[in-house]
Amino acid sequence: MKPVLTIQLNSGYEMPAIGYGTWQIAKSRTTDKVREALEAGYRHIDSAPSFRNQAEVGMAVKNWCESGKSGREELFLSSKIWNTHHSREKCLQQIDEMLTDFDTNYMDLVVIHWPFGWAEDDAGGYLPRGNDGKFIASNVDYLETWKALEDAHRSGKIRSIGLANFNLEQVERIWTKGLIKPAVLQVEMNPFFTQKEVRDYCREKGIALLATMTTGNPGSSCYRKHEDPNLLYNETLIAIAKSHGKTVPQTILRWIIDLGHTAVIKSVESKRIRQNINIFKFHLSTDQIERIEHLNLNFRILNPWLAIGLGTWQSKPGEVSAAIKTAVAAGYRHIDCAHVYQNQKEVGEALKDIFEEGKVKREDLFITSKIWNTFHSEAKAHENVNIILSDLQLDYVDLMLIHWPQGYAENEGLFPAGENGKMKYSDIDYLETWKALEADQKAGKCRSIGLSNFTHKQIQRVWDSAEVKPSCLQVELHPYFTQVKLREFCKEKGIVVVGYSPLGNPGSAFFRKDGDPNVLTNEVVASIAKAHGKTPAQIILRWFVESGLSAIPKSVTPQRIAENFAVFDFKLTPGEVSQIDGLDKNWRIVDLSQQRIIDNFSVFDFELTSEETKLIDALNRGWRLVDPSPRDGDHPFYGFNEEF
Repeated sequence: MKPVLTIQLNSGYEMPAIGYGTWQIAKSRTTDKVREALEAGYRHIDSAPSFRNQAEVGMAVKNWCESGKSGREELFLSSKIWNTHHSREKCLQQIDEMLTDFDTNYMDLVVIHWPFGWAEDDAGGYLPRGNDGKFIASNVDYLETWKALEDAHRSGKIRSIGLANFNLEQVERIWTKGLIKPAVLQVEMNPFFTQKEVRDYCREKGIALLATMTTGNPGSSCYRKHEDPNLLYNETLIAIAKSHGKTVPQTILRWIIDLGHTAVIKSVESKRIRQNINIFKFHLSTDQIERIEHLNLNFRILNPWLAIGLGTWQSKPGEVSAAIKTAVAAGYRHIDCAHVYQNQKEVGEALKDIFEEGKVKREDLFITSKIWNTFHSEAKAHENVNIILSDLQLDYVDLMLIHWPQGYAENEGLFPAGENGKMKYSDIDYLETWKALEADQKAGKCRSIGLSNFTHKQIQRVWDSAEVKPSCLQVELHPYFTQVKLREFCKEKGIVVVGYSPLGNPGSAFFRKDGDPNVLTNEVVASIAKAHGKTPAQIILRWFVESGLSAIPKSVTPQRIAENFAVFDFKLTPGEVSQIDGLDKNWRIVDLSQQRIIDNFSVFDFELTSEETKLIDALNRGWRLVDPSPRDGDHPFYGFNEEF
């Protein structure tokens, strides 16, 4: 296979395989950086009015052409129609502004930046907001915008037209109703968000896929959160890059090209600008491409909605179905399940109803489940995956976790009882369970695989032996148990952290005891909630979002379900985040050792007299209420005796 330098568009024109992106480049640097890109060999320059530097991009292009280093026809210039220019009049106006910015008679490609329009009142600018702080929507149908692009294409102002950030249903609507077919679909795509269904659709329709956010946008704080997974630190990508003597970004770009797609990548570092286009003298092997495909986390940088999911633990039969339907209607796209919750059949029925209704598709949801402790052998782990898929009525789950590192005796129920109140353990190593999950991922049954309730030492052990690295760790996490060291460990490895019991599990008597602290009544949290006009639960869940964490609060109450998701219309200040960070008590709710020690400092402000001590001593009857032998605590893989 010859190196792919350009691809043929359905419009009859050719588009370079690699383009230089200009989003988030400061105006003062834009002209110089675009010049450097052109000197390095880039011929596709991608811009947009909303980037606020298009005039500077145009100046660099104009200077380049006037210098005689190349003609205009050798360049491929692309731009986008912004959300405030969706009406026909505004769209055509913006196209003329592009031509002026670039001092050109035509654009090679113009796409509709987003499918949704915003108010077009000039006073509102590019980001029109109402008094409630939300963007003011317009009622302009993107079909009107498309017809304006068609007219501009016919007049010769645009050679190819396309779409950006449209879902497949929206693309199909344009495909069906438009007179000119989209030539390009520009979407976020990288090894953590492989977009396979979108890629397959584009191949079928003959639409060129143009990938953005190709390296996960590691240097940006616009959408990325502190602890989002970082592609550049992924050990699989590092190993593949090393085998070719290339960088991780070069490897990712080669992966995109070897799949037959194109990409735009932005950098302002001169060395990286040159490196990123130096990718046409090597190829990835079929095995390497497959290994990269397996890194998929379905992790969208531009979609914050997966940060808050719905937990289903302790949701009773008859309640969980309604809770899931309420959650999805409220905007949730992340649903957390497990075999041991014993409610997955009802979850499956709810999902079936949701998909049949047609408003939400399977690919729109992120479904997690977990292998239970009595299914740790390779054969039983495969069996459990199949049971889970059958119960959920799904062909695949987005994420499958090993629920706990410790295994129980198999074929004796979910909680096989041993002697003295202990569980009946198995001696199966969780590494065997992990190998089974790797096989099921390759078989397409699990898109991503991970761990739950594992310590850092156990994670490292899996990491060292794994062909497919853990992509996620689900653990108890809340302001009274912030797990900072474990989070830092996961951050270094690019492992996403999901917190269960994020609100301290206030309504459960399963692990909580009378007198346990309640984070929802904490004065610091209450004060911050009052300042923002939010509930304490919303403040805590926003703290998760601000900290780059995902949370799965459980509720079956419609009002609370909706409230728990309504955390994307405000932000905490850095000081408020620090205040909540400071609440940590290292207090774990979920402890299967049954020997939990809770720091209760109220026992140190008084003393018993010697007489009182003797009176209590005299109460001894030699009667044991709770066997000190723990349920799971002496299992060799039980990890909660470790610091993290």
